[in-house]
Formats: sequence, structure tokens, C-alpha cells
Amino acid sequence: GQRVAAEGFLFKPLAVPRPYHTPLLAAAQPPFAKGLESEVLLPPRTPVLSSVNNRYVAEPDDIRQNLTTQLVAPVPY
Repeated sequence: GQRVAAEGFLFKPLAVPRPYHTPLLAAAQPPFAKGLESEVLLPPRTPVLSSVNNRYVAEPDDIRQNLTTQLVAPVPY
């Protein structure tokens, strides 16, 4: 938090039960991706803007990839 503040950004730490969007979850990515392989995903009926690449995603494989990447990637502002 001090580094963020030193760069002039305002922030508020959130009390969350897990370390989402952080490299701390890198070890969870492979088993999570493996688990998603067997899940049936349909293209969304409502457009979904990815918090990973800031693009609309509709293809199930793209959604799986985004969910896996999202474990370790920060949320873009």
C-alpha cells in the first residue's frame, strides 16, 4: 500500500477472504484451468467485458482463459 500511495494513487484495502487478482494464486491456475475444461459454458446472452483484456468475450474457451488469468492479474482501472 505504501508504494501505491507514494505514486500518488488513492486506494482502500478491501477485506476479502482470498487473495484474488494476485500472483499469490499462481499455483492455483493449473488445477483451476483443468477444472474449467469439463464445465459446459455457453456464450453469454449479455455482452461481457473482460477485466483481463478489456475486450468483450463470448467464446467459451476465451471465457475459460479469462477466468484462469483473472486469478493472478490485477483489475485494470
